[in-house]
Amino acid sequence: MKRRILSSLMALVLVFGLLPVSAMAEASDWDPLTNPDNVYGSLDTSRSYNKQYSTTFTIGAGIGQLKAMPILDTSNASYNAMAYCGAKAVSSDPDVVEVNTKDGHQDIVIGKWQGGDWDGADCLQVNVNPKKAGTARVTITFYCTFSQSDNPLTNRNTVWVRGTCTYTVKVVDPDANKPAKPGKSAIDSFWELSTGCAVRLDCDRVEDHYALYVRSNDGNNNLSYWGNYELGEVVANPGNLGMRKDNYPWVCPMTIDASGFLEYYNYGYPGHEGYAKTEGVHMLADGQEDPTVYWFWDKKDNIWKFNPSDAPVEIEITCPALPGEDDIIDGLGENAVKVECETDSTKHPAKSYELTKDSLTIPELPSWSDSKGYYIEVAVAADDYVDDYETAYGNHTLKNESPQTITLYYDKDTPKWSPSDDATAPYVTFEVKHEVTPPAPTAPTEDELAQDPAFGVELKCVTNSKEHGPFDTKVVKGTFTIGEVAGNAQDGYTCEVIIRTDPYVTSDVYVNHCNGVKHTAVAEKVGALLRYNTDEKTWEVVRNKDGVAATIETMCKTESTTVNVVIKPVDSEENEIDGALVRSTDFGAINAADNRFHVGYLTTTQTLSDQTADPEGDGLEESNPVKAFVYQQMAKGDETWHPADGVEQKFTWARQIRFTDLKRESDGTYTLTGQIMFYKLTLDLDGGKLNSGDAAVTYYLSGSEAELPEPSKTGYTFAGWEYKEEDPGDGGVIVMSANEQDNDPAPELTPAGTPIEINYDEEYIARWTVNQYTITFDTDGGTKIDPITQDYGTPVTRPANPTKSGYTFAGWNKTIPSAMPAENMTITALWRSNTPDKDKDDDYTLKYVTSGGKVISSETKSRSWVKDYEDLPTPTRSGYRFEGWYYDTRLTDKVTDDVKVNKTVVTLYARWSSSETPGILNDEDHFAYVQGYSDGNVHPYGLISRAETTTIFFRLLTDEVRDDNLLTSNTYTDVTNDYWANTAISTMTGLGIVQGRSATTFDPKAPITRAQFAAICARFDTGVSSGSRTFSDISGHWAEKYIERAAELGWIQGFADGTFRPDTYITRAQAMTMINRVLNRTPEDEEDLLEGMKVWPDCNPGDWFYLAVQEATNSHDYKDRGGEVWTKLTRDPDWTRYEH
Repeated sequence: MKRRILSSLMALVLVFGLLPVSAMAEASDWDPLTNPDNVYGSLDTSRSYNKQYSTTFTIGAGIGQLKAMPILDTSNASYNAMAYCGAKAVSSDPDVVEVNTKDGHQDIVIGKWQGGDWDGADCLQVNVNPKKAGTARVTITFYCTFSQSDNPLTNRNTVWVRGTCTYTVKVVDPDANKPAKPGKSAIDSFWELSTGCAVRLDCDRVEDHYALYVRSNDGNNNLSYWGNYELGEVVANPGNLGMRKDNYPWVCPMTIDASGFLEYYNYGYPGHEGYAKTEGVHMLADGQEDPTVYWFWDKKDNIWKFNPSDAPVEIEITCPALPGEDDIIDGLGENAVKVECETDSTKHPAKSYELTKDSLTIPELPSWSDSKGYYIEVAVAADDYVDDYETAYGNHTLKNESPQTITLYYDKDTPKWSPSDDATAPYVTFEVKHEVTPPAPTAPTEDELAQDPAFGVELKCVTNSKEHGPFDTKVVKGTFTIGEVAGNAQDGYTCEVIIRTDPYVTSDVYVNHCNGVKHTAVAEKVGALLRYNTDEKTWEVVRNKDGVAATIETMCKTESTTVNVVIKPVDSEENEIDGALVRSTDFGAINAADNRFHVGYLTTTQTLSDQTADPEGDGLEESNPVKAFVYQQMAKGDETWHPADGVEQKFTWARQIRFTDLKRESDGTYTLTGQIMFYKLTLDLDGGKLNSGDAAVTYYLSGSEAELPEPSKTGYTFAGWEYKEEDPGDGGVIVMSANEQDNDPAPELTPAGTPIEINYDEEYIARWTVNQYTITFDTDGGTKIDPITQDYGTPVTRPANPTKSGYTFAGWNKTIPSAMPAENMTITALWRSNTPDKDKDDDYTLKYVTSGGKVISSETKSRSWVKDYEDLPTPTRSGYRFEGWYYDTRLTDKVTDDVKVNKTVVTLYARWSSSETPGILNDEDHFAYVQGYSDGNVHPYGLISRAETTTIFFRLLTDEVRDDNLLTSNTYTDVTNDYWANTAISTMTGLGIVQGRSATTFDPKAPITRAQFAAICARFDTGVSSGSRTFSDISGHWAEKYIERAAELGWIQGFADGTFRPDTYITRAQAMTMINRVLNRTPEDEEDLLEGMKVWPDCNPGDWFYLAVQEATNSHDYKDRGGEVWTKLTRDPDWTRYEH
């Protein structure tokens, strides 16, 4: 100090707290580090001011501040120090507390007091850095003054006072008690919450698209295994995370990788294949980030804990709705499709079209790629467009492929499905072409044909060919008539020429050739055929087997003589024509099913005059009719033919016998040979079908009576049979319907059941009346929509959506069909409330959880309601069979009646069976494949032979497989051609389904074992055993793999002790049970059957095999409601045609 002044008027008070306010100057104008040697004034040495304080700093909390503010109290007021100089600070342990430096000197500044009356006043502030846990003393020394001078540092009257302030500073390490991050045991607890679920993914668009990620039974599927989370640093609990910081001082954030879980949702992880195939690829919803949850350190228990209310961690995902047909049609516009003719010579104009609904095939799920995002490939078939094009320009054929595809991409911002930006209409082009048909040729002229050297005839005597040999001559002008040109450019053109025979038979040249014997022609006219040579542009004569254009058969005119008449059945001694059923009014049905029949050779003697002996049978004496005897084979295996008692048929000459040959014998007599006449009845069903036992083509003996059956057709009522009129040609007649009346332009229809007499090949066409059906709309309180009543199959116009106050229309519970179905149906509106209050109790929802099947939308109504059992939807799932709806997730409480929706949400769960019927077996037609015995019993405990088992599976083949692979011979010496099961055993051996004991032995009568039966079942399947289902007693057995495969498919079962007993014989009841499993023919209780079915004295309700036996022995129609329900008993098939 340059001048010292003694003053006894002030008292210095160093404080670290609150004081009365009386600030008279500002200390911040002067630097407290100013060297005292450069300051004016005097030092009051009569006083020393020593103060001691203590404080605590925390490492990491920032710079520590040690503050001092001396106060001068007077009788009138209190003052804080006006200025400071010579300030210094010393730490006793700089490793614990270090005085900060700034710009090469200690960091001591004029700070601001905080709090109390002196809040904001100038004070001395020393900035320190707490470095490690411990205690250090920081001593602060300084000079201060209370002078009110404008510049106390230069005022010589300034009085300065020395001050000393000592702080005991305790430094605390906040991380000294910080726990380590949560470990495996803590992470595992994340999976053991009462919610049963740690992470849940929910789709914001489809309610059934969700996934729960829980701890699996093997304990592996935890977060650590998935790797879809990240732990942050342990930090102090800020107190706003849901758990009190005084009990839980530390927290550790855990960030869940939403993208990782999305990957598992779409594509799965070990043991789970994901949902992309069944529900489509999903993506994170807009705004969905990686969610963060916190672990909390319990200082009492010294463990990490998780707040249960934070589970499950919700991740919102989304997927786009597929576009409807109308959306696609509207979006692509009127010129989406083009049909273009590519014929070079006569190219027709191209036409553009708007898409049609019937031509579109939309995939069930969208596809996804990282570059394209969501996209679908819509298939467009060519038929509708090419048909319309042909209407305008005639017949065309398609050149390129059909269907073609249009790729649509999803824009989530719109949101719409659209083609790529560079794609323009037309999006599909079908190229067609047409054939250029040259004009048909004109027929040759009579002069041109008469000059053709190849146009000749041969006269051939059929009564005395030895003496009257063939005679060839040229056809001359005036004896023939040229017909019209027939055919087309593709199949060729022909022209028929009719030649009169009399000019050639009566000519002197022919009489001289026959040594003066005159002849008559067998026929008045004969026909010749011309074929047009398109290359040479000429007509050519088609030569017959005699090398001429036509052969004229002649007969000698002789005196009356004896003629032997020999009559044979059609084609052969057998009773079947082209595999069709043959019937006769007098014989009854001549059918292989009724043992076996054939018509024997017949011979009688008649007298012919020289004027009437011709192949039409004219002149034969009606008084001496031909007698035909029917022979039958009485039983299978009986090789003896026995005359049928009382079966004798007298034939009418003109209508039931066709004569084909008249031959002179060596003794001078003649033999006239003929065939018994059968005629074909053809039924054109026009899309309908016949009942079992009726045939579309049947042969009848001429004059027999037939009864027209009654067919059926979906969506139509049978109106009757219309006789198809055909002109049989020159000299023929048009045979009219039995009910047709003269001058009636529209033929009457013949009702089913009408008897008709068959005298010609006849054809009847089924005529139908289309049915009308009604679609009724239940709007559930919304605006009324009138029902739609119209013909079956006609297009249905979708009505406008209904409206309802307070609700948004959410769709219909069933898809509105594009065409009227063959049944009445009721469609109910679904609504979504506009009120956000989730606690309201006036919405009642029926929810369907399809468990991997195709999604079925929930149904919601504003009041409690009942869902009819018959109207419950049937879900689909590739590779699985629907087994029914259940009320519980354990699938124990099955839905068997109407569903009462009398609470906010009623949920139904689908049950599936992975068993599939092999493709070569018929699981659609439930006919009887087992027959009872002659004693009226079915013998369920009896053994079943190898032949019977083979026959059952033969019957169960699809008709196509059976017909394409039918065999009637084999290499087994014990299965001969006449053995009753020969066809079944031969066919099934050829298919590789059954095997013999050896190449030459089948052993058909031996009972079959369980192993042999399992092997037959397994051979129908194309897969191989995985070994996942085995039994304790089959290791090394020849059928081990067959048994395992059949068990994996659910077709066979073992016993409770874990054995299969492969070499035990199988009973008939066990066989029927296993076969029903293979075919999924599984009624569940007696109510599923029908009254009037076949019943058996040795098979009663309550028997374990009762349902299986009834299913196997009764033919029936059925419906599938997650279990088979019979709807109608039907006629059993006729299997005897395959048995001897």
